[in-house]
Amino acid sequence: MTKIQKIILSGVVVLMISSWIILKNNKQPIVDQKQNQEQISASPSNPSANKLPIVQEKWVKFTSDNLKLSLSYPESWKILDNPSGGYIELETNISDTDKGDMFYSIFVTRQGNTDHKSFENLVFPKDTYTHTDRSKLYSKSTINGLTVYRTDNLISQSGTLHYFVTKDDSVYFNINFFPYYPDHSVINQDKILMYTNKIIDSLSFN
Repeated sequence: MTKIQKIILSGVVVLMISSWIILKNNKQPIVDQKQNQEQISASPSNPSANKLPIVQEKWVKFTSDNLKLSLSYPESWKILDNPSGGYIELETNISDTDKGDMFYSIFVTRQGNTDHKSFENLVFPKDTYTHTDRSKLYSKSTINGLTVYRTDNLISQSGTLHYFVTKDDSVYFNINFFPYYPDHSVINQDKILMYTNKIIDSLSFN
């Protein structure tokens, strides 16, 4: 083999190794990006999850003159407007386990606050929650310009996740679903949580 041939061969080997290294380094961020997208879409506490294409089915708008609000929900769900009871009920089956579907009920009620109490004093009164740091019983976020308080610590309603939604502090809308299993080893409730966040995102007050 001549000297020129050796130089050419060495150059080809170096080029192949360099190309392999570049391809390897460029491949990893694509995997990470996909993993991050899955993590975001699976995070019900992240309002940005509402904007991901998690639900492909058709959503329809419903207006309640009794509660003075409008919301959207999946067309396949059942909805019951109960003016005499002062609530809206949404019913659905969602695949949350390997063994079958889970049946969920989502209730929407209206709670006035003419005295303009703070959320903490309205929902967790001192005379009931006497031995608890009430500020640790809920979390606060903003969805579509609305203030949203989330809690599953109401003494009278265990196994239920509540979202208290307000534009100002004069009226709260309580959106809750049942059953709620935050630490269940089999049931994964990411999907129903995302649906609930999406319903909250669609809210408008009449």
